[in-house]
Amino acid sequence: MRRGQRGIATLLITSMLLAAALLLTLASYKSVLYQIKRANNEVSARQQFWQAQGALECVFSAARLAPLLWQESLAECQVLGQSQIEVTQLSHQVFSIVAKSSFATVSKTLQLATPSNPSAVQASSHLYLANGLVVSPEPHLPLDDSEWACSILRYRGALFMHGEVQNLGLSDIDSPYTGFGLMQSCGSEYQTELSLTTPLHLEVGTTSTQLEQDIRYEPNLASFESLFGVPRAQWFEVMAQREFFKIAVTPLTTSGGDMLFSAQTLPEPSLVSDCGERIEAALQGGENLIWVYGSCHLDNDDLFALEQASQALGGAEHGVILVVHGGVISLSGDGQFYGLLYHLVEDSAAFDAQVADDWQRMAAEQYAQLESLVSGEESLALDNVAYFSNGEWNVRGGLVLDTPSYWSLYAEPLTVTLDKDLLNAPLSRLIDAKWREGSWYAK
Repeated sequence: MRRGQRGIATLLITSMLLAAALLLTLASYKSVLYQIKRANNEVSARQQFWQAQGALECVFSAARLAPLLWQESLAECQVLGQSQIEVTQLSHQVFSIVAKSSFATVSKTLQLATPSNPSAVQASSHLYLANGLVVSPEPHLPLDDSEWACSILRYRGALFMHGEVQNLGLSDIDSPYTGFGLMQSCGSEYQTELSLTTPLHLEVGTTSTQLEQDIRYEPNLASFESLFGVPRAQWFEVMAQREFFKIAVTPLTTSGGDMLFSAQTLPEPSLVSDCGERIEAALQGGENLIWVYGSCHLDNDDLFALEQASQALGGAEHGVILVVHGGVISLSGDGQFYGLLYHLVEDSAAFDAQVADDWQRMAAEQYAQLESLVSGEESLALDNVAYFSNGEWNVRGGLVLDTPSYWSLYAEPLTVTLDKDLLNAPLSRLIDAKWREGSWYAK
C-alpha cells in the first residue's frame, strides 16, 4: 500500500511539474507571439515611414532635375512605395509637401529658386524720381488671410520724389505670381498713394511720415545676395557661371562659355556701342541669363526690340535676368521688358574714370535731357549719375539699382507691373531647390 501511495504521489508531483512547465511554456509562447507581432508592427511602421520618406525624396529629386516641371512627376513618385502626395503652395516658389503611406505621414517644405528679400524695386543707389512711380507690389509677408505687408520700394541711399506715387495694389487680373490667392489686398499701412506737388527729398538714413511701409529705408539692403544667394563680394563667381551669356567689347569667354579671365585680370569695362542689338540677338538665341560688362545705351528702337524678343521666349523659358555691370545705363523710350534688370557697379575707381565720357557718347537728344535734369539739381552731376531713364519702360520682373554712392535718375514715372514668375526659369538655372530650414530633417 505504501508503495502504491508513493507511486501515486510521484505521479501527482510529475503531473504538477509537467502542468507547471506547460503553463510556463504557454506563457512564454504568448509572450513570444506578442513580441513577434509587435516587431512585425514596428517593421511595418518603419516600412511605411520610409515609403513616405522615399516619396518626399522622389519629389525633391524631380524638383532639382526639372524645377519648372517637377509637379508633372508626382504620379511617378506616388507609385513608388504606394504613397500619396499632397502639395500646397505656401508662397511664391515655396510648397508644403506631405507624403502618406498607410498610417505614416511625413512632411517638408520645398523652396525653389526665388529672391529671399524681394521688392518690386530695390535701390542701393541714390534715387531721383522726377515724375513719381507707379508700381504693382511684391506681397512679401501675410498679415492675415487676405491682407499683405506689401513692398514697392526698398532704398538704401538718398531719395528724391515728385509727382504721383502709386502702389497699384494687388490685382486678381495681374497677380504677382501663379497660385496667388484671389481677393487679396495690401494692408492700409503698406499702400502708399499720394501726389507730391512739392518734391520730397530724403537724405541718406531718413524716411518720411508721408510714406507708408511699402516704401522702406533699409540700411543693410543686400540685393545681390537676395537674388543670387551669395554675398555681393562674390559677384565674379556668379558672373563666371557658364549659364550667363556675356556681352562685352573684349570677349570674356571661350566658345564653350568658360571665362578667359579671373576677377583680377578682367579688362576695364567700356561702352558696348551695339548693346541693344547684342542683347536682342542673345534673347533670340534663347538666352535668359545675360550679363553686359560695360555701359549700355538703349533707344526706343532697342527697347521695342527687347520687348518683342523677351516676350517671344515664351513657354518654360519665359523670363530674363539682365545684368549690366560696371558702366552707365541710359534708356530712352517706352514699352515692357519681360524680366528683371539688375544694374551693378562694384568698382567705383574704374567707373569714375569713364562715367562722364560714356554719357557724352549717347544720343544728342538723350544727353541734352540728362544735362537739363542734372543742371537743375545741386546734388547731381554728370560724374555721379549711373542710370538715366527718359521714358516709361516697364521692367516686369523687377528692378535692382545696385550702384551705391551714385544716382539713378527717372525723368518719367518709374513703372513696374510685377510678375514674379518671370524669375522662375532663369533663377532655376543658378539656384537648386532645397528643403527649407525648420522642416523635418532639412539639409
